[in-house]
Amino acid sequence: MRNLLSRFSWYGIPIIVFGDETWSKEVATSLKYVRRLGWVPTQILPLDDIEQMKLSDSRDEMAILAPDTHTSIEKYARLLYQRFRRVLLIRKTDNFGSLWVEPRDLDGYLGLEFHYHLLARRNKWLKRIIDFLGSAFLILIFSPILILLSLLIAISSPGPVFYRQERLGKDFHPFHVLKFRSMVLGAEEKLQELLEKNLIAKTEYDKFHKLENDPRVTKIGTFLRKYSLDELPQLWNVLKGEMSLSGPRAYMSSELDNMGSYASTILRVTPGITGWWQVSGRNNTSFQKRLEMDEYYISNWSLWMDTYIILKTVLVVISGTGT
Repeated sequence: MRNLLSRFSWYGIPIIVFGDETWSKEVATSLKYVRRLGWVPTQILPLDDIEQMKLSDSRDEMAILAPDTHTSIEKYARLLYQRFRRVLLIRKTDNFGSLWVEPRDLDGYLGLEFHYHLLARRNKWLKRIIDFLGSAFLILIFSPILILLSLLIAISSPGPVFYRQERLGKDFHPFHVLKFRSMVLGAEEKLQELLEKNLIAKTEYDKFHKLENDPRVTKIGTFLRKYSLDELPQLWNVLKGEMSLSGPRAYMSSELDNMGSYASTILRVTPGITGWWQVSGRNNTSFQKRLEMDEYYISNWSLWMDTYIILKTVLVVISGTGT
């Protein structure tokens, strides 16, 4: 019902966002994106405006305090409590999860307890059983489509039907992900040649780690990618236990340095065929944002979340927005 109501301009609670310019703008953008919350940002103001603001200056009933990582919040928070009925604190450094966080009172101090449910042994086994049974069932159901696509790839362009690429799996162990070949032979060499000659393409690839209009993709490959059909052979990786139906992205070994501190968290779990960032409508987002969303998935995992991702994946595939 909230999703439906969010389509109307009259729905929602007006909110003022106070904070560091760059970070507060990101928060306001997220509020506009997650419309079902019903929080509508009306203004973005610097922290200094809080001290100058009078109670009668605003009819908004809620404020968001979004300071940078070095700002002390106690003074600003107390002032906002005097002027607004509801105050929400969002700190950039607190991106450790949200669904499984419990507040703890420690002699008047606020403590936050984080639960990484996906790392629990019972949940790992439960997820593995679902992956094994699910992948076996899907391979059986999609076998006619797999055979047909294999024939089309073999006829349309020279080269093998399947493409194997080394990726980083659980606990940093490398494995070979299996895909339908969607590019011409010698694609890696052609990519390096393109990036050396085309500065625009290099800038795009450095930011997104992929190209929107990739000249290496074959005609049948364009169709496969549009509907994410090139990912179907990865069901075999799931059956073997190298991947999961849903999980963080399977990153390439060459991307390990770019992953930075996120690697130690993301590579503690099995990568997935589909995942949170793939179905969130942000498949064209930056590499950094993908890392943040993969970490969010691990921090907030539940069976319901996996169910939502898989069901949403079906809609993404049908709509052809999975490239």
